[in-house]
Amino acid sequence: MSSTEVSQPQVLSENQVFRARIGDTIMLPCEVDNLGPMILLWKKGTRVLTAGDMMVRRDDRIHLKRNNLQIKDIQVSDGGKYSCEIEADSEYPLTVSHRIEVLVAPKLDMDPTNMNIVVRSATNVALKYIMLVLYECEAGNGVGTSVKAEISLKILYGPEVSAEFPVVHGGIGRQSELSCVVYAVPSAEVVWYRETMRLDPNGKRYMESRGSRHTLIIRKVEDRDFANYSCYAINTLGKVRGYITLRGNPTKPVFNSLVLSKTKTSYKISWVTNSYSPILEYRLFYRMLSVTDSPKFRSISLEWHKLRLPPTASYTEDGTHQETYVLGPLHPDSSYEAKVMARSHYGWSDESSIFQFYTQGKGSLILIF
Repeated sequence: MSSTEVSQPQVLSENQVFRARIGDTIMLPCEVDNLGPMILLWKKGTRVLTAGDMMVRRDDRIHLKRNNLQIKDIQVSDGGKYSCEIEADSEYPLTVSHRIEVLVAPKLDMDPTNMNIVVRSATNVALKYIMLVLYECEAGNGVGTSVKAEISLKILYGPEVSAEFPVVHGGIGRQSELSCVVYAVPSAEVVWYRETMRLDPNGKRYMESRGSRHTLIIRKVEDRDFANYSCYAINTLGKVRGYITLRGNPTKPVFNSLVLSKTKTSYKISWVTNSYSPILEYRLFYRMLSVTDSPKFRSISLEWHKLRLPPTASYTEDGTHQETYVLGPLHPDSSYEAKVMARSHYGWSDESSIFQFYTQGKGSLILIF
């Protein structure tokens, strides 16, 4: 690595929103200055599409054009956030983000048997009718010709319940809030249960209702409060439950290390999890991905390596636990994936999402950090 001082890289492009119809071609700009030996990445959400000149995602519609990302034959699945970033150990990431919105013409389906109408788009909305009132329904979004239909409808339905968070992580002596969102016409009565026991307000807990949001608040969590809860909603047309689990287990770990290693045969991997009780151990799994020579570029996952690791970070007041571990020896110029779990006194966390990383090889550019 040269000791000569070089100018810092810059991302010159600005965030944009691109709207396209099915079959269009879009060019997402990423103009950079002083890139030097740094690696430029394109991502969709958290998924890496390209790393330098390497196409990580094998899709014939996606191409690099002088650091810009070209997507041909746009489909509905291509909608979302795309980020161009420079891998660097800087306090603030060097990145530009674009969003693609795929325009789809609306469609109305009439069902004369039960008088239901369904608007088919990203979300399906069904209307049920009991009282007869004449409405004209018109749908248009600037794509194609707007559509109209006359319907007689009434909106009257049983409760629809969803847990705001199906799993809530709590800590001894801390306040926890469990919330359900309830929609119903006429309005539903909402009752809370722990396992099979109905809960009433007392000095330890109380209930709040604000609009459609219904919340059970436990002032100071005790061991016995770690259990399964349900919000039970009932009106004249139906009854339904939403389920929530209050756990003391660690949260699902999230990897936060760089995608590309600094060396050819090792990789410093890092992750973070939250737990209000001390972490007792981690289970770290990693394996190499071997790419075949077939035209489809299919990846073959090799056998997992399993590691049991003691925690090195001390317990923090806010429950955050940051860990790092150096993996090696690894193969140069290779792709790997990893996942991790954390255990506390209350049990194991959920398994993390799989994280992909890459080792440097003979043709890799040396990163400057």
